[in-house]
Amino acid sequence: MTDQSYFVAQAQSTGHPIADLSRRLTERVRQRRLRRGLKKIAELDAHILHDIGVTRQEAQRISGLPLSVDASTELYNSSLHGSRNNRGQ
Repeated sequence: MTDQSYFVAQAQSTGHPIADLSRRLTERVRQRRLRRGLKKIAELDAHILHDIGVTRQEAQRISGLPLSVDASTELYNSSLHGSRNNRGQ
């Protein structure tokens, strides 16, 4: 499964201004919730972070990204790169 197929692409403009605004606001709320969750994850104990495969630095970095960046995609990509780097260890 590729990175592109793992996440559903965001819907394109419907041509209806209110529907487009609603979609953008919904996405903004989703991103803010993800950021809050990542901030809570960053506060977990080191062994729990290790168990879920996330470093504190990754969670802090991703939670600080602009809302225009999809946090779940960034976290997924970060975990892929981390798992590739840890295979030889």
